[in-house]
Amino acid sequence: MTFSKGFLWGGATAANQCEGAWDEDGKGVSISDISTGGSFKHPKRITPVPEEGTFYPSRIAIDHYHRYKEDIALFAEMGFRTYRFSINWTRIFPTGLEDEPNENGMGAYDKKGEDGIVHDTYRIDYLREHIREMGQAIEEGVDLIGYTTWGCIDLVSASTGEYAKRYGFIFVNAFDDGTGDFSRERKEAFYWYKKVIASNGEDLD
Repeated sequence: MTFSKGFLWGGATAANQCEGAWDEDGKGVSISDISTGGSFKHPKRITPVPEEGTFYPSRIAIDHYHRYKEDIALFAEMGFRTYRFSINWTRIFPTGLEDEPNENGMGAYDKKGEDGIVHDTYRIDYLREHIREMGQAIEEGVDLIGYTTWGCIDLVSASTGEYAKRYGFIFVNAFDDGTGDFSRERKEAFYWYKKVIASNGEDLD
């Protein structure tokens, strides 16, 4: 399999799952901001009137709004050539009734091993097979120009509001009860994907 020389390896995130800073710089309230945390057994709820003592994970998310430079530096270290992200719409138009945008508006369950590293081999196995299929598609004539893995950094699950459903190559030290310092750590898959990018998809081991 041969990926084009300028193939765009990268990742993707969504504002409601990673941005945070829910009430800063003129941002209006969005549905995610009033959605509680949850799980598969206990669905998240939308509470138009905030409940005292209830955790709303998207309000902090992974604090990408304040840490985007650190996150992008980690993506660059991995070799990303592209990063697809979104900005929360209520950061641009806080109520949806504005004539002009808000100028200030323009950030699976992994567990650490005893060595302190997240060994996410299931993620590597999944991505390896997916990339092999991409190579097969190229061989069959598909003009594939890039690949942005979903959730390249841990973020809040859109379906359940959990942090525990870890997504990315980068572990974010944040937990379902709202604790954690939001520090970033490289997972095993971080180094694997970095190698994949460096070899332009040739080395998938």
